[in-house]
Amino acid sequence: MTARIMIAGTGSNSGKTSFTVGILAALRRRGLRVQAFKVGPDFIDPSHHLAASGRPSVNLDAFFHGRRLVLQLLQDYMADADVGIVEGVMGLFDGRGSGRSLASSSAEMARWTRTPVLLVVDASGMAGSAAAVVKGYAGFSRGVHIAGVLVNRVGSERHYRLIADALAAHGLPPAVGYLSQEKAWQRPSRHLGLVPSLELDDMPGYLDRLGRAVEETVDLDCILHLAQTADPLPEPPLPRPATPMPRVTVAYAYDAAFHFYYTAGLRALQELGAHLVPFSPLAGEDLPPGTQALLLGGGFPELYAEELASRTTPIAAIRAFDGPIYAECGGMMYLARSLTLADGRKIPMLGRVPADVAMQERLQALGYGEAQMLVASILGPAGTALRGHEFHWSSLSAGSPFAMEVRRIGRAPLVDGFAGRRLLASYFHIDFAANRRAARSFLEAAGR
Repeated sequence: MTARIMIAGTGSNSGKTSFTVGILAALRRRGLRVQAFKVGPDFIDPSHHLAASGRPSVNLDAFFHGRRLVLQLLQDYMADADVGIVEGVMGLFDGRGSGRSLASSSAEMARWTRTPVLLVVDASGMAGSAAAVVKGYAGFSRGVHIAGVLVNRVGSERHYRLIADALAAHGLPPAVGYLSQEKAWQRPSRHLGLVPSLELDDMPGYLDRLGRAVEETVDLDCILHLAQTADPLPEPPLPRPATPMPRVTVAYAYDAAFHFYYTAGLRALQELGAHLVPFSPLAGEDLPPGTQALLLGGGFPELYAEELASRTTPIAAIRAFDGPIYAECGGMMYLARSLTLADGRKIPMLGRVPADVAMQERLQALGYGEAQMLVASILGPAGTALRGHEFHWSSLSAGSPFAMEVRRIGRAPLVDGFAGRRLLASYFHIDFAANRRAARSFLEAAGR
């Protein structure tokens, strides 16, 4: 199936996640199989997509994947779906480029995938002026087709009608629905953005309320029709992956403290022969029987540091584990000697990374990077190149031998992480779907 639509905003916090989640929930209530996608490297919005759609959301990232792999991911994950809903990132034309560049923006993704766009406009404080905003966006970049408008933070039905009439009067893309300015649609946030859905006990009730609201104020039939106008995907699939390796049992931490994984990255490991088994360090669970390799993804260990430090069973198991361990950001924090919290408390951690982590008052890193391994590691020999992303509020004391050098646009290169015997830990998040050689190297390390 190729029916798909992108929900993109005029800027961050315009309401695109609320609309995306509400539309996913409403279409699922109709019995449709809805596949969600997220533009960019975000981990948190996809957790809300999963809760609403019942299917893992898939990141589409121009910097990580490149055009052909993006199209491959769309084809693969849309194969058994009735419709795809793609949530954009930041504002429609915001990306990592400058000037005329649309690099890594929602607009670039809409162009690559020939996906029509629903533009989310925050209408608080304006009525007819919304038409001027839409006119600017609709004519800004050739090849980006804005098919309709979703209006957020509407004060009343009459307020919405004023905006819809203004769009119609100027021959602009039509208004296809709205959400009111009720605070009920807002989700709690903290230092890394929205609180992930698996931490919110009220998620089922919230999804039911939001889905019903969307059914009342959004023209779902119109959205489905617009989705069906999407052109066929423009390129044939990439060659399928090479023959899988022998089966490797990979345990991966999955709970409120550790859950930052890319759906396509996990599947890439499975295609290469990994048998993925989740376990919860936060719940005090032991490593699954037969574990040959270990993944510790990012998350929020700083919020659960005392509980994690008290769970002696996983601590003992991971300290004694002799297979390859790959840890990203929160996973690295868990492996460090200690974690100093924002209030100054120093919590002992596992000590497998001979360095200490401390939360800081300011964001320490945010953005894409290109990394080069300084030493041989479980992801490959020295010189191995990786593309990834960093987003963290903590800092790591000297982790000699440093694992990698990371170059980010407009910033001096920096060293990051720790590489030890059969262990690699850093702040750098990668998608194994875009780094298949590293994925294969990680699994091969389990057999050495």
